[in-house]
Amino acid sequence: MSSRQAQIPQNPETGSGIQVKDEAFRHNRTEAVTLKTRVKRLLKRYAPLPFYLLTYARTSSKIRSTVNRKSLFRDFLAQSSGPCLQIAVKGEIGRKFGDNWISVDRYDHSAVIDRHDDIHSLGFPDGHFNAVVCWSVLEHVPEPERAIAEMRRVLKPGGAIWVQVPFLFPYHADPYDYWRVTPPGLRKWMREFDEIACGADYWARTTIISGSFFWGRKPSHGAPDAAASGTRRAM
Repeated sequence: MSSRQAQIPQNPETGSGIQVKDEAFRHNRTEAVTLKTRVKRLLKRYAPLPFYLLTYARTSSKIRSTVNRKSLFRDFLAQSSGPCLQIAVKGEIGRKFGDNWISVDRYDHSAVIDRHDDIHSLGFPDGHFNAVVCWSVLEHVPEPERAIAEMRRVLKPGGAIWVQVPFLFPYHADPYDYWRVTPPGLRKWMREFDEIACGADYWARTTIISGSFFWGRKPSHGAPDAAASGTRRAM
Protein backbone atom coordinates (compact mmCIF):
# COMPACT_ATOMS: atom_id res chain seq x y z
CA MET A 1 0.00 0.00 0.00
CA SER A 2 1.36 3.43 -0.93
CA SER A 3 1.84 6.23 1.61
CA ARG A 4 -1.07 8.13 -0.07
CA GLN A 5 -3.41 5.19 0.41
CA ALA A 6 -2.21 4.74 3.99
CA GLN A 7 -3.31 8.27 4.83
CA ILE A 8 -6.96 7.54 3.88
CA PRO A 9 -8.80 6.26 6.98
CA GLN A 10 -10.55 2.96 6.55
CA ASN A 11 -14.25 2.73 7.34
CA PRO A 12 -15.20 -0.46 9.15
CA GLU A 13 -18.63 -0.54 7.45
CA THR A 14 -17.46 0.04 3.88
CA GLY A 15 -13.96 -1.26 4.20
CA SER A 16 -12.67 1.54 1.98
CA GLY A 17 -11.84 5.20 2.62
CA ILE A 18 -11.95 5.78 -1.16
CA GLN A 19 -15.57 4.67 -1.36
CA VAL A 20 -16.51 7.03 1.47
CA LYS A 21 -14.78 9.89 -0.34
CA ASP A 22 -16.64 9.09 -3.61
CA GLU A 23 -19.98 8.96 -1.82
CA ALA A 24 -19.32 12.32 -0.16
CA PHE A 25 -18.48 13.84 -3.57
CA ARG A 26 -21.67 12.48 -5.10
CA HIS A 27 -23.70 13.78 -2.14
CA ASN A 28 -22.22 17.28 -2.45
CA ARG A 29 -22.78 17.29 -6.19
CA THR A 30 -26.39 16.19 -5.80
CA GLU A 31 -26.96 18.98 -3.27
CA ALA A 32 -25.45 21.51 -5.68
CA VAL A 33 -27.66 20.31 -8.57
CA THR A 34 -30.72 20.37 -6.34
CA LEU A 35 -29.96 23.94 -5.21
CA LYS A 36 -29.42 25.03 -8.84
CA THR A 37 -32.74 23.47 -9.84
CA ARG A 38 -34.54 25.22 -6.98
CA VAL A 39 -33.03 28.59 -7.93
CA LYS A 40 -34.08 28.09 -11.57
CA ARG A 41 -37.62 27.20 -10.56
CA LEU A 42 -37.90 30.23 -8.28
CA LEU A 43 -36.47 32.54 -10.94
CA LYS A 44 -38.81 31.14 -13.59
CA ARG A 45 -41.82 31.56 -11.30
CA TYR A 46 -41.16 34.98 -9.80
CA ALA A 47 -38.88 36.64 -12.40
CA PRO A 48 -39.73 35.06 -15.78
CA LEU A 49 -38.23 37.87 -17.88
CA PRO A 50 -34.67 37.57 -16.45
CA PHE A 51 -35.02 33.78 -16.51
CA TYR A 52 -35.78 33.64 -20.23
CA LEU A 53 -33.25 36.35 -21.10
CA LEU A 54 -30.57 34.24 -19.42
CA THR A 55 -31.86 31.15 -21.21
CA TYR A 56 -31.65 32.87 -24.59
CA ALA A 57 -28.15 34.13 -23.82
CA ARG A 58 -26.95 30.68 -22.79
CA THR A 59 -28.42 28.80 -25.74
CA SER A 60 -27.52 31.37 -28.42
CA SER A 61 -23.91 30.20 -28.42
CA LYS A 62 -25.07 26.89 -29.90
CA ILE A 63 -25.98 28.51 -33.25
CA ARG A 64 -23.87 31.68 -33.29
CA SER A 65 -21.78 31.93 -36.47
CA THR A 66 -18.01 31.95 -36.31
CA VAL A 67 -17.85 34.03 -39.51
CA ASN A 68 -19.19 37.58 -39.69
CA ARG A 69 -22.38 37.82 -41.76
CA LYS A 70 -21.62 41.37 -42.93
CA SER A 71 -18.25 40.41 -44.39
CA LEU A 72 -19.77 37.35 -46.04
CA PHE A 73 -22.48 39.43 -47.69
CA ARG A 74 -19.90 41.95 -48.92
CA ASP A 75 -18.06 39.05 -50.54
CA PHE A 76 -21.32 37.83 -52.07
CA LEU A 77 -22.09 41.24 -53.61
CA ALA A 78 -18.52 41.67 -54.88
CA GLN A 79 -18.84 38.39 -56.79
CA SER A 80 -22.27 39.27 -58.26
CA SER A 81 -22.10 40.74 -61.76
CA GLY A 82 -24.38 40.75 -64.78
CA PRO A 83 -28.15 40.45 -64.35
CA CYS A 84 -29.07 39.90 -60.68
CA LEU A 85 -32.42 39.65 -58.89
CA GLN A 86 -33.26 41.44 -55.63
CA ILE A 87 -36.44 40.17 -53.98
CA ALA A 88 -37.71 43.24 -52.08
CA VAL A 89 -35.70 46.23 -50.88
CA LYS A 90 -35.27 46.43 -47.12
CA GLY A 91 -36.35 49.77 -45.69
CA GLU A 92 -33.06 50.38 -43.88
CA ILE A 93 -31.16 49.82 -47.15
CA GLY A 94 -33.57 51.85 -49.29
CA ARG A 95 -31.88 51.10 -52.60
CA LYS A 96 -30.94 48.37 -55.03
CA PHE A 97 -27.51 46.78 -54.67
CA GLY A 98 -26.45 48.15 -58.06
CA ASP A 99 -27.57 49.11 -61.58
CA ASN A 100 -27.37 45.47 -62.62
CA TRP A 101 -29.97 44.44 -60.05
CA ILE A 102 -33.68 44.07 -60.88
CA SER A 103 -35.90 44.57 -57.81
CA VAL A 104 -39.16 42.68 -57.37
CA ASP A 105 -41.83 43.16 -54.68
CA ARG A 106 -45.49 42.27 -55.02
CA TYR A 107 -46.68 44.79 -52.41
CA ASP A 108 -44.13 47.61 -52.45
CA HIS A 109 -45.04 50.24 -55.06
CA SER A 110 -42.23 52.67 -54.29
CA ALA A 111 -39.95 53.98 -57.04
CA VAL A 112 -37.11 51.64 -56.06
CA ILE A 113 -39.11 48.56 -57.15
CA ASP A 114 -38.90 47.57 -60.82
CA ARG A 115 -41.57 44.84 -60.94
CA HIS A 116 -44.40 43.41 -58.86
CA ASP A 117 -44.15 39.69 -59.58
CA ASP A 118 -45.45 37.12 -57.13
CA ILE A 119 -42.42 35.33 -55.67
CA HIS A 120 -44.26 32.03 -56.21
CA SER A 121 -44.40 32.72 -59.96
CA LEU A 122 -41.63 34.99 -61.21
CA GLY A 123 -42.07 36.28 -64.77
CA PHE A 124 -38.51 35.56 -65.90
CA PRO A 125 -37.14 32.79 -68.14
CA ASP A 126 -35.20 29.86 -66.74
CA GLY A 127 -31.57 30.54 -65.83
CA HIS A 128 -31.82 34.30 -66.38
CA PHE A 129 -29.90 35.66 -63.36
CA ASN A 130 -26.33 35.32 -62.10
CA ALA A 131 -27.34 35.99 -58.49
CA VAL A 132 -30.46 36.26 -56.33
CA VAL A 133 -30.94 37.92 -52.93
CA CYS A 134 -34.05 37.29 -50.83
CA TRP A 135 -33.73 39.08 -47.50
CA SER A 136 -36.45 39.19 -44.83
CA VAL A 137 -39.14 38.06 -47.25
CA LEU A 138 -39.77 34.34 -46.82
CA GLU A 139 -41.30 34.79 -43.35
CA HIS A 140 -44.17 36.57 -45.14
CA VAL A 141 -44.60 33.92 -47.84
CA PRO A 142 -47.22 31.17 -47.34
CA GLU A 143 -45.23 28.61 -49.36
CA PRO A 144 -41.53 29.38 -48.84
CA GLU A 145 -40.19 26.19 -50.42
CA ARG A 146 -42.21 26.87 -53.56
CA ALA A 147 -40.74 30.40 -53.65
CA ILE A 148 -37.23 28.99 -53.21
CA ALA A 149 -37.82 26.57 -56.09
CA GLU A 150 -38.89 29.51 -58.26
CA MET A 151 -35.75 31.48 -57.38
CA ARG A 152 -33.71 28.40 -58.23
CA ARG A 153 -35.46 28.16 -61.61
CA VAL A 154 -34.54 31.71 -62.68
CA LEU A 155 -30.95 31.33 -61.44
CA LYS A 156 -28.26 30.22 -63.87
CA PRO A 157 -26.37 26.98 -63.16
CA GLY A 158 -23.47 28.02 -60.95
CA GLY A 159 -25.31 31.20 -59.93
CA ALA A 160 -25.24 32.41 -56.31
CA ILE A 161 -28.14 32.89 -53.92
CA TRP A 162 -28.39 34.65 -50.55
CA VAL A 163 -31.45 34.05 -48.36
CA GLN A 164 -31.97 35.55 -44.92
CA VAL A 165 -34.98 35.15 -42.62
CA PRO A 166 -35.73 35.97 -38.97
CA PHE A 167 -35.10 33.37 -36.31
CA LEU A 168 -35.80 35.27 -33.07
CA PHE A 169 -37.86 38.31 -33.96
CA PRO A 170 -41.21 39.94 -33.04
CA TYR A 171 -44.33 39.32 -35.06
CA HIS A 172 -44.54 41.72 -38.03
CA ALA A 173 -47.33 41.16 -40.55
CA ASP A 174 -46.50 42.61 -43.98
CA PRO A 175 -49.21 41.72 -44.87
CA TYR A 176 -48.77 38.35 -43.10
CA ASP A 177 -46.10 36.77 -40.92
CA TYR A 178 -45.83 32.96 -41.08
CA TRP A 179 -42.38 31.64 -40.24
CA ARG A 180 -39.29 31.70 -38.01
CA VAL A 181 -36.39 29.48 -39.08
CA THR A 182 -33.24 28.19 -37.37
CA PRO A 183 -30.05 27.85 -39.43
CA PRO A 184 -30.55 24.05 -39.68
CA GLY A 185 -34.14 24.68 -40.78
CA LEU A 186 -33.03 27.14 -43.45
CA ARG A 187 -30.41 24.67 -44.58
CA LYS A 188 -33.24 22.16 -45.02
CA TRP A 189 -35.21 24.63 -47.15
CA MET A 190 -32.12 25.31 -49.28
CA ARG A 191 -31.10 21.69 -49.73
CA GLU A 192 -31.14 21.91 -53.57
CA PHE A 193 -28.22 24.37 -53.47
CA ASP A 194 -24.55 23.79 -52.76
CA GLU A 195 -23.86 25.49 -49.44
CA ILE A 196 -21.11 28.09 -49.12
CA ALA A 197 -22.11 29.51 -45.73
CA CYS A 198 -24.99 29.21 -43.29
CA GLY A 199 -25.43 30.55 -39.78
CA ALA A 200 -27.13 32.91 -37.34
CA ASP A 201 -26.70 36.67 -37.31
CA TYR A 202 -27.20 38.72 -34.12
CA TRP A 203 -27.25 42.08 -35.89
CA ALA A 204 -29.10 43.84 -33.05
CA ARG A 205 -26.29 42.89 -30.62
CA THR A 206 -28.70 41.07 -28.34
CA THR A 207 -29.42 37.37 -27.98
CA ILE A 208 -33.18 37.82 -28.26
CA ILE A 209 -33.04 39.19 -31.83
CA SER A 210 -31.42 37.12 -34.57
CA GLY A 211 -31.74 35.89 -38.12
CA SER A 212 -30.66 32.87 -40.13
CA PHE A 213 -28.76 33.29 -43.39
CA PHE A 214 -27.72 30.99 -46.24
CA TRP A 215 -25.26 31.62 -49.07
CA GLY A 216 -25.34 28.95 -51.71
CA ARG A 217 -24.84 28.16 -55.34
CA LYS A 218 -27.03 26.44 -57.89
CA PRO A 219 -25.16 23.29 -58.98
CA SER A 220 -23.56 23.44 -62.41
CA HIS A 221 -24.08 20.49 -64.68
CA GLY A 222 -21.31 17.99 -64.04
CA ALA A 223 -19.53 20.27 -61.55
CA PRO A 224 -18.58 19.12 -58.02
CA ASP A 225 -20.64 20.55 -55.20
CA ALA A 226 -19.32 23.24 -52.86
CA ALA A 227 -18.61 20.88 -49.98
CA ALA A 228 -16.62 18.51 -52.17
CA SER A 229 -14.58 21.35 -53.69
CA GLY A 230 -13.71 22.77 -50.28
CA THR A 231 -15.52 26.11 -50.66
CA ARG A 232 -18.04 25.53 -47.90
CA ARG A 233 -17.42 27.76 -44.88
CA ALA A 234 -17.96 26.19 -41.49
CA MET A 235 -20.23 28.18 -39.23
